[in-house]
Amino acid sequence: MNAVLIVAALSAANGCLYASSRMIHSLALDGMAPRAAAHTCQNGSPRTAVGIATAGMVLASILSLVSPDDAFLTLYGCATAGVLVTWSTVMYTHLKFRRATAELPPHRLAFSPVTNWIVIGACAAIFILLYPLLPIVWYAGLPYLVVLGGAYLLTRSRQRRQASS
Repeated sequence: MNAVLIVAALSAANGCLYASSRMIHSLALDGMAPRAAAHTCQNGSPRTAVGIATAGMVLASILSLVSPDDAFLTLYGCATAGVLVTWSTVMYTHLKFRRATAELPPHRLAFSPVTNWIVIGACAAIFILLYPLLPIVWYAGLPYLVVLGGAYLLTRSRQRRQASS
């Protein structure tokens, strides 16, 4: 039985490594991740992206070894912060898109912009209410927001400089 569990865990880890490294590579090709991750070796393997994804898996493994009682909730809290930030960003981006677009697309978000603000408000409420239950969401989420905001401002300033030159 243990062998089956080990093989299943390794298979899941391999799938996650494959998917995450390909996502990092694709983001790098689009200029949304470090350029080094866009590099592929002669056989087409994105080794730098695989290395970045592997580093994340190693950090998670070290966390589970150093703090086995708290590892799951820590990783869960980080993922929760990521989901809340992602959904808020998607809704805010949609609001900006709708304001900037004169012609409405054929597929629209029902009851927009009210739906957008409800989702953003719900994400903010969940984030606030999670502090007593899962404080790691705050400890991971606030630095994540700062890094994400800084990366956005840096990328936007680079794009404006390139457009002006």
